[in-house]
Amino acid sequence: MGVVNLFIGGSGKYVAETLQGLQAHYELPLPPTVAFDLNAVDTQTGSFALDNLHSPHPDFAGAAQGEVAPKWQSLQPGLMPDPQTQMPGPKLRPETQLMQKIGGQVTFGQAPDFGLWGMRAHGLLAFAAFLRPDAPASEMGKQQEFKHFLTEVFQESAADGSAVTINMVASTAGGTGAGMFLPFAWWLKRCFPDVTNPRINLFLVTPSAFDNLSLSGAPMVSMRTKARTGTFAIFKELQLMEHADISEFPAGAFPINTGTGAKHLEYRLGDNIFNRTFWMGRRSQDNQAENFEAYAETELLVRILGDASAANEVNAFTGDEQQHRLLPSVVTIDYPRLQIARRESSRIAEQALEYLRTGEGVLPPQAGHRFFDFPAQDPSAFGTFIQDNKLKIFAPNQSGESPVAAQDLENLVGRLVAGVDADQLFRNVLRGSQRNQSGYLAPAADWAAYCEGLCQDLNAESQGINKKLSVSIDASLQAEAATFRKFLVDFTKEFLDPGDGARPFPISVLREQKKEITQDLAKVTKFFSGDFRARLPSVLAARPRFATQQTLEDRITRQEGRLRNPPRPFEPGGLSKWRWVALFFVSLMGGVGPYVWANWGQQLAWPLTSTDGLGWWTVVVPIVLTVGMFVLLRRGKTKLEQLRRKEEGTLFRLYQDSAYAHVVHTLWAQVGESFGAQAVSALATLDERVGELDEVYRTLFTRAQARATQVTKPSPQTVASIGLGSSVPQNQMAPLRDRLLDGVRVDLAKANDDTIVNFVLHVKGQADNPTKGNVKNIADDVQKADAAAAQTDQVGQTTGMRDLKDLDAAIDQKSTNECAEFLPQTFQAALSNEGGATVLYEHLATLVHRTVNGSVAPGYDRRRPSIDTPQDKPSFSRLYVPSQEVAGLVVGACEDGHMAPEVVSGIQAVIATGTPTILPALGEQIAILSLYPSVQDENHPTLSNSLMGADEGKDAFNAYYGIGEYDQNMIEGSYNEDNFEFHVIPEAAAAAPIELARPTRRPLWPCVAARLLGSQPGTGTETIVGLFYLLRAMGIISRQMPRASALELVETWSISGLTDANGVLPDVPLFDGPVTQPDVDGDNFGSGRGVVSTFDAFKDFMLYDGARLGAMGTADAKKFSTPPLGRIRTDDWNAMSNLELWRVQTAIVLAWRRCDDPEHPIEPIYDKQKAILQEDVALMGRAPAAEDWKDAVEVILRGDHKARMEMFRKWDSSQD
Repeated sequence: MGVVNLFIGGSGKYVAETLQGLQAHYELPLPPTVAFDLNAVDTQTGSFALDNLHSPHPDFAGAAQGEVAPKWQSLQPGLMPDPQTQMPGPKLRPETQLMQKIGGQVTFGQAPDFGLWGMRAHGLLAFAAFLRPDAPASEMGKQQEFKHFLTEVFQESAADGSAVTINMVASTAGGTGAGMFLPFAWWLKRCFPDVTNPRINLFLVTPSAFDNLSLSGAPMVSMRTKARTGTFAIFKELQLMEHADISEFPAGAFPINTGTGAKHLEYRLGDNIFNRTFWMGRRSQDNQAENFEAYAETELLVRILGDASAANEVNAFTGDEQQHRLLPSVVTIDYPRLQIARRESSRIAEQALEYLRTGEGVLPPQAGHRFFDFPAQDPSAFGTFIQDNKLKIFAPNQSGESPVAAQDLENLVGRLVAGVDADQLFRNVLRGSQRNQSGYLAPAADWAAYCEGLCQDLNAESQGINKKLSVSIDASLQAEAATFRKFLVDFTKEFLDPGDGARPFPISVLREQKKEITQDLAKVTKFFSGDFRARLPSVLAARPRFATQQTLEDRITRQEGRLRNPPRPFEPGGLSKWRWVALFFVSLMGGVGPYVWANWGQQLAWPLTSTDGLGWWTVVVPIVLTVGMFVLLRRGKTKLEQLRRKEEGTLFRLYQDSAYAHVVHTLWAQVGESFGAQAVSALATLDERVGELDEVYRTLFTRAQARATQVTKPSPQTVASIGLGSSVPQNQMAPLRDRLLDGVRVDLAKANDDTIVNFVLHVKGQADNPTKGNVKNIADDVQKADAAAAQTDQVGQTTGMRDLKDLDAAIDQKSTNECAEFLPQTFQAALSNEGGATVLYEHLATLVHRTVNGSVAPGYDRRRPSIDTPQDKPSFSRLYVPSQEVAGLVVGACEDGHMAPEVVSGIQAVIATGTPTILPALGEQIAILSLYPSVQDENHPTLSNSLMGADEGKDAFNAYYGIGEYDQNMIEGSYNEDNFEFHVIPEAAAAAPIELARPTRRPLWPCVAARLLGSQPGTGTETIVGLFYLLRAMGIISRQMPRASALELVETWSISGLTDANGVLPDVPLFDGPVTQPDVDGDNFGSGRGVVSTFDAFKDFMLYDGARLGAMGTADAKKFSTPPLGRIRTDDWNAMSNLELWRVQTAIVLAWRRCDDPEHPIEPIYDKQKAILQEDVALMGRAPAAEDWKDAVEVILRGDHKARMEMFRKWDSSQD
């Protein structure tokens, strides 16, 4: 027998996660696991998070609410055949009445986003929306992935040709699992091509498991009432699926195409689709227990029954149909190696992740102030300037605002100017000018023209040089920014991916050095900000090349004027008048001066009357001076040439200075805007990336912490534990942490411009292949999840969350398995360390609720059912051990005479053949499984084999009907079947308003509810029940009693006397049976069975499509009902043409819709319908279902009558 475990919804998912974690650690031989939930987020962490959790595409919720639900809501069910096609059978199957109601609720309610929020009926729509064949490609991919995985699992399980058993786990308290387990079971049973008639065991977690959720107020009321109402709806539906009636019913068919070849999703009442149903809940004494503790007992039960031999044994001992619904309990003696290893490993993981975030005392790869390393070994002018001033203006004790050394600035500017060869370009202008040596002596007009051209050429060349300098500087700074980004990549790699198997440095160390880089960069950008003259030393401040731009332009303008306007010549001698005046005074002084000197101190008189004191030199000296000055001044023509040359050179140098000035101004403007901005942006990007990595480390750290708390509380079913004192030696914690760190690496993903766009985190698990995670995706999705959680929303399983799950699982598995190496490996080893046989004696006594001396142990016997019931005797109880060695220990303990006889007899009572059953799937546990039959409440005989004998069942009953403490007038915001739909089976949904209309609210007998398809009260249209009694009241359905044989009379029910516009319609035989139906033992209708069988025949006829109902589904679908006595006259129907069938069915519906029939007025006909019902009920006598048939038909007829009267009023008004 092949076994597959199928988990549906949040509860199923949690159990599946637990099984996966156990399997990964203990290498348990468990069946394949399939998990499905609308919410793709894991509920457990690490290696427990599911590898194969299937869920819809994120667009599913919007499509389900915005597309599928409105289509369902717009359905118009009714029994009228399609007048266009003139094919028999209703245009829409009556199952669509329920679909229409669900569609309206979903359209105007909450979208099925990450769950159904307790709205169980929505599970039918969610199932249809997920598997619809016309889904867009995005959603279809998830659908095909799920189908493909199921196909592989089932093919593998049935590879040896054996039948497949499906263990289906869900909760009755929620929406996804509670609402989808039945559609999934129908689909797998009838529509899935890779499963042939599988056996399905159902494991259902009941609402009591969730009573201790941290909710209060309206959310608590909503959760409790939804959970319990949905649970009671499941009670009713399971009863219909298992024991509807002694009659057999044809398959119902939802018009839901699930893409597996069948155009309809079929179900059949009374089909007993589930082999066993196991109810799991919370015992009253576990008043502090939470839902995951109920899950723990559930997963252990699934583990046991996932073993084919154990499952077969259970089936053999619980073969009676009355024991198909069971209340289990599992008690264990546990060596929780995984729990201990996980507790220890979480500490190691926390230490490792804390080191990666904030490792203390770790030195960086290189010394600080790494910013000055970025220019590399062959720096540019800017890079050289940065490095030369590392200990000057950019020194740690400087702020970047000090004046620069003259030579450093000259070197920086000079290299940039030289980069475009500005000096040579200006010389080329002079060299190419239209003048020669004699040109300096050119006439004024020629000289002016020459100067004009020269100035224009120099100005044009200056502008061209400035453009080249701007481009060069921009390119240089861009290159510096690119160099800085590359440096930043290499710098980051030193910390996060040091190579040679070295572990990453802590983020805190990286951040500290990055902080220094940011500070040094700030000094550089501050130096090159503001007024550049404030940064100049005094020796440079007076130089033209470091003047302001305006000052330099003014100087050039003045100099151009000096060049254009040279001195004008004066003849003779080419001397100007001012020079001649100067010569005169010099000569005069040359003559008078000696006289004055010779007669210093004498009284002079004028005019001179004496020549005393005068010598020859008083004449010679003036003459010599005059001639000398004349000769000197006579060289004025040569001086003009030099002046012009000089002024031209001065202008040339000013233009050279303008290039330097342009460099200075451009640098001061662009360093901050270009290099600085890009460098700051690169650092900010690195900050962002490091922040994302820190977020991932933090999240993984939080998950590791959570694991420590998850495993501290023992499971309730564990009555004894061994090995709890085991731990990893303290001196091994640091080496284990380092081994985990050695498997961590961070790769850098960068763009073409060396911008760091992402990190990829690698964690090496037990296998050599590391697990990888996209850090940015993880960080983004974690933030979205946190934001959603703050709004009580949820997010789907995105790429980032999947990566996080994988990384967490790798860390958990590696650290857990390495910790486990230091713990006892087996149950017997742990037992030996703890005390051996003596401890085993004590624990075996506890397992059977005894003390060591054999007396009954105090307190609660945990072998009692998982839900409180009066049952105290199990129908099946068996002890399981994980290995032959442990079996030997148990047998030895029973035989060595050291245990009390009561303990020995208690153990031997649960051992089948003298030796405990070996079940490797247990891991390291000894377990006793006990199964109790569910208890029937004598006040609710219609719900046999349910939980109605338990307080929890009665609580669900009250919530469903809104009575007692759940009266909606008393509890605001409560949910019940009266104000919301919780059913996924149409017959059960149709029964609900009838039950709610009763003075004493209670469920209908299944045999009555099963016949209500197409008879939903209050729909405003015709019903099958209403038509049946209408035709009888009109005499169209009648009974004839011909003699069939000498031994018995046989009555025949038929349709006759119908007409339409084309004339009289053929008679239609419905049912043949004994004139007096005997009160068959167990027949809930007693002698009225013939009437009910005739109704079944009429219902089948009204739904007959002229071919076979099976055409809507699988080949084995039954066409018609099968009564216990008599037969339905289907051969006569098959002999009719489709047109004849269509005419008869149409005429029947029109008989109900006709308002002007004088022979059959509405009120008298209604009275006659009620009278016929009374006759039927009298015929049934005291049969169990008689009263329910009466109540159901009365409500339906009352609704039909109301609808017909409303229709008549509208018709009557139209006649006026």
